[in-house]
Amino acid sequence: VLIEAFAQEQLGYASGGPKDADLLYSEEVLQSDFAGAEIRVLRKDLVHLDEGPLHRGPGMLLRLLARRPTAA
Repeated sequence: VLIEAFAQEQLGYASGGPKDADLLYSEEVLQSDFAGAEIRVLRKDLVHLDEGPLHRGPGMLLRLLARRPTAA
């Protein structure tokens, strides 16, 4: 599974995304949600958004790449 979502720190930026903290993610939440998976990538990135008038400027994203665990 590949996920790109706004991080909780996005509340400090005016570049878009949910304004409700319950709709934002943290590394801990994703690690918990995918505890049974093999997490290949989990990182937080400050990016420059340019996706239209309401999504421009710095944005804090979380990116997750995970897969089912391999059989032993």
